Amino acid sequence: MNKQSITKNYRTLSFYILSFFLSINTITHAQMSHQELLDAISRKITSLQTQLNDIKSISTNKITSRVDNNELINGIQESIHNLGEKVEKITPDESNTNANEQRLLDHLSNMEGSLNKLVQIKLEEQSEKEILEQEIESFQIPEESQHNVSLGFGTNIVSRYVWRGGDFGDSPSIQPYIGVTYAGFELGTWASFPLSSSASGYNEHDLYLSYTLESELGSFGLLLTDFYYPNSGVDFSNWDGGGTGAHTLELSASYSGPFNFLAAYNVHNDPDKSFYMELGYSMNLADVPVDIFLGGTRGRSTWYGISTDKIEITNIGLKGSREIVFTNNFSLTLSASYIMNPYARKTFLVFGISI
Repeated sequence: MNKQSITKNYRTLSFYILSFFLSINTITHAQMSHQELLDAISRKITSLQTQLNDIKSISTNKITSRVDNNELINGIQESIHNLGEKVEKITPDESNTNANEQRLLDHLSNMEGSLNKLVQIKLEEQSEKEILEQEIESFQIPEESQHNVSLGFGTNIVSRYVWRGGDFGDSPSIQPYIGVTYAGFELGTWASFPLSSSASGYNEHDLYLSYTLESELGSFGLLLTDFYYPNSGVDFSNWDGGGTGAHTLELSASYSGPFNFLAAYNVHNDPDKSFYMELGYSMNLADVPVDIFLGGTRGRSTWYGISTDKIEITNIGLKGSREIVFTNNFSLTLSASYIMNPYARKTFLVFGISI
């Protein structure tokens, strides 16, 4: 409905109200046999009052009307109230007929029809605007998803570096990281440096590029990692494959939601094309975040130390963590992990501090 249609209905309604006043002024005395007509007129007035209340309730909700009706509605409401008072003052008179009362009843019926049309117009107008508001909201970008560049950095200190069930260096390690994120992408670097000089061969310095998609179902991620070991004796610029180069590239896909999933595959510089898969579940126990995980490999893999062609479980465990907040800008996260490698017949208890 457009604005002209609404205005036309208002004018029609105003005409019926004026006609009603002209008719009511011609009433003198109604005969007792016309009581039913008077009762019908009273019922019509009550019905009109209810319809006006409906229009008011629609007009005062969160949807803003294209036409401001409050002043007109209040005027109509006052007129109907005055009509009701005049009808109550009518006294019986056998010398009069029911023509005037019947004419009034017809006018009230027409007014009721016009108000019904106005109610329908308002409901349609409300529905259209609600749909429009929903469409606008669906296209709004959540504040946390705005395309802002952010920088994150920190370090972890662990009592031992254990990764996917494998022990790297049998030594405490410092593991710094730094990354830049933008529009779901992150480019960063991560390293691990054993504190024991005898484990210096396990120095690691990785580069990574990731993309994370947040949805109502959970977080979906893709990650490309370049594994590099500075003390391996291979020059950094050597990108050869077949296990002779300095860089091993891994492509992985992950999901975090009601459960966690990871699938990783070495795509460069690994003759075994090593594959790893892991399932996990996160929960709270006594207000402590706990992660449970189960991971394994398929086929022979020097990368994971597997010498069989079967599927082998290499990583079972759980990890608990607790954050200690000192200020708004500084906190520490303490963690403890119990890890078991059934294939290697080894277990580990690892303590960590994240800054």
